[in-house]
Amino acid sequence: MFEPTDSPTMLEVRLKPHPASPESPIDTLTVLFERDGLALWLRFVAEGQMPEVVWPGPVEPGRADDLWRHSCFEAFVQADDGYVEYNLSPSGQWATYRFDDYRKGMRAADQGAEIMTFEVSPDRAELTGRIALDKGIPSLRSSRRKPGPSALGAPASGESSGGGPGQGAPQQNGVPAFAGMSGKKVGLSAVIEAIDGTFSYWALAHPSDKPDFHHPDSFVLELP
Repeated sequence: MFEPTDSPTMLEVRLKPHPASPESPIDTLTVLFERDGLALWLRFVAEGQMPEVVWPGPVEPGRADDLWRHSCFEAFVQADDGYVEYNLSPSGQWATYRFDDYRKGMRAADQGAEIMTFEVSPDRAELTGRIALDKGIPSLRSSRRKPGPSALGAPASGESSGGGPGQGAPQQNGVPAFAGMSGKKVGLSAVIEAIDGTFSYWALAHPSDKPDFHHPDSFVLELP
C-alpha cells in the first residue's frame, strides 16, 4: 500500500480495465492526486507482475508524440473551450494536446508537464508527475510542491508524452459535446502494454464499447 502522506487534500481513486481488454499483468491501478495552484500533482501506482509489462526505457526528457502506443499514463482535463490531454511516459517524455471538442481540432497544447519519478520493482510500478493547468506556466520545476513520499524511493526520470486509445479515430455518433458539461472535469487513464503484445486500457469510467479516453463521459472527477 501507499506510504502515508502529510496532505489532508490528497485524493485517491482506482482505475479499472475496459471490459474488452485482455487479461493484464496489472492487478490494480490507483491514482493519488492533489491540486497545486495552477498545476495538478499525480501519482499512478500499478501493482501486479511488473516483469510481464513493457515499460519504455529512459530517454532524453521532453515532448514526444505517439507515447500512447506503449505503456503510458494519461490525464484529460476540461478547459474553457474543449479539453487538454496529457501523456506521461515512463521513458521520461511527455506530450500535451488541445482539442476544441470531442476529437476535434487536435493540436499541441501550451500547457506543459513534468515527470518527477518513475520507479519499478517486481510487483509494483509508480510514476509521479505534475501537469500544468494553465498555459501561462512556462515551467513546472518552480512549483512549490515537492515529490510526495514514494513506496519505492528512486530518483526522477524526466518528463512525459502521449495520446489515448483510438487516437485520430473518427468521431462516434451520439457523443455529447463538451460545451454542455458543467464545471471543470477530469479523466484519468492508462495504457498498459504486456510482453505478449497485448494492451489493456484503464480508466475511471468506460462509457463506450471500445476504449475511448476522449469520451466526455470519461471525465468523471471534479477538478480539485
